[in-house]
Amino acid sequence: MSSKVNVLTIISKHFSTLVDARTGKTSIPDLFCFIGIPLAIFFFSFFFEVKLDSGTNSILVNFGSIFTALLLSVLVLVYDQRSKIDPKESSLDKALQAKEILLDQLFCNICYSILISIIMVVMCLLSEIVGDNKWLVIQYFEYKSVVISGLEINWSEDFFTPIILFLLMHLVLTVLMVLKRLQSLLN
Repeated sequence: MSSKVNVLTIISKHFSTLVDARTGKTSIPDLFCFIGIPLAIFFFSFFFEVKLDSGTNSILVNFGSIFTALLLSVLVLVYDQRSKIDPKESSLDKALQAKEILLDQLFCNICYSILISIIMVVMCLLSEIVGDNKWLVIQYFEYKSVVISGLEINWSEDFFTPIILFLLMHLVLTVLMVLKRLQSLLN
């Protein structure tokens, strides 16, 4: 993959912010919140065959697009605040060091939220393109009874909908974390 579109650093930096501030170790409750809850939504929607209709997909595309634009503007503000911190002053002042760390983490979280929002929009669009088509995935023959059998999946319902709902829940939780960190920054 081209280094210009490789987003793995955004993902790894975001997850490196999910640490306990006191210990510096990965926070299990944070991982449960940001991965476990969306995974529960994923499995619920998969096993109970939740279906997103065309109108809901359209709303989610609009939601993702608007959020991407808003988060980009917040990203610029965070970058501006971060660039105003003087490294010499930061090394002497503990409060300024904490603010610097918070701004760095906030920057990573906002970049990640933008990425998740873009992926969600793409998944919604692919879901609409595929529609309710059922595609034959596995086909096999039985030798003696000559029965053709197969497994059909509805790509929109069985594949895209659970992923879209996972991404939506993950995005909402991440944006709530960003809001909390912005509030902490301003207080």
